[in-house]
Amino acid sequence: MSSVLADGAEASHSSPPRETVTAIVLAAGSGTRMRSSLHKVLHPVVGRTMLWHVLEAVRGAGVLPAATVIVVGDRAEQVVASVDKDREGAGYAFAEQAERLGTGHATLVARPQVKGNPSTVLVAYGDTPLLQASTVERLLRTHHETGALVTLVTGVLDDPSGYGRI
Repeated sequence: MSSVLADGAEASHSSPPRETVTAIVLAAGSGTRMRSSLHKVLHPVVGRTMLWHVLEAVRGAGVLPAATVIVVGDRAEQVVASVDKDREGAGYAFAEQAERLGTGHATLVARPQVKGNPSTVLVAYGDTPLLQASTVERLLRTHHETGALVTLVTGVLDDPSGYGRI
């Protein structure tokens, strides 16, 4: 079976070897626009935290918890406790971003926790609860099949205010 990519090309359903994929989930931001005492990735969506939904999408795409690093910062203890509770201590690694210097820096902070030398590093935001395993699978498959150095998922919004920029 095959699917059609955004540019009209067909993509097969072969996936990259999962043992070479590491995920870095960014959950260090302070969420100042939310004005909440609860860390932004811990806000519930359909009975689970936003972070839980992201971790579920990553795991559902075949990236094991042992190959996933969660970058924490602001209220790190809340995030770690939530993951330990929600995911039953499933073997996730944590990296602390003591000083928030952006998403590139957060990704760099995770490097010491990355095991081995993965051929693919997936970076996901911890506050994207609508992320689905099928989207992650398609991203990884497209990345693998095209041999691209970087592959992004992004969107076009009528009103992008309040969102990051690409």
